[in-house]
Amino acid sequence: MTAVRIPPVLRAQVGGQKQVEATGDTVGQVIDSLLAQFPSLREQLLTPDGALNRFVNVYLNGRDVRYEQELASAVGPGDTLVLLPAGNALRVDRGRHRAHAPMVGIQRMSPNPSVAIYAKLEFLNLTGSVKDRAEGAHRGPRGERPPAPGLH
Repeated sequence: MTAVRIPPVLRAQVGGQKQVEATGDTVGQVIDSLLAQFPSLREQLLTPDGALNRFVNVYLNGRDVRYEQELASAVGPGDTLVLLPAGNALRVDRGRHRAHAPMVGIQRMSPNPSVAIYAKLEFLNLTGSVKDRAEGAHRGPRGERPPAPGLH
């Protein structure tokens, strides 16, 4: 069995579980086993032709499988597969996911392997940042900025 760690954005589709077990000798077989248990994950993880979705990073024991053999990467007993969406780029619903900037894990940034480092991709935030919305609210009808306090 392979442990598959599920990110928060996908946990609702696996009954809220942080980790599930799946079987297979390759990453592709493990994902197939996962999808047999949780079919609603299919369109989030795979393209219609069965390749990994470009918005999903898959790590096998801390190694990005895109730099290995992707879905053909060998999996052994006791291995851990981590699914990490590239931010919340997976089928984002603007109404339900307001003001959420995607987060991406950065590999090999810390010398301590137990430390996880993430980057906030504010430029992918569909609704803009809070500071952008507040700034936009203070613009005039033609988009001009108000004068700075005390300078008019």
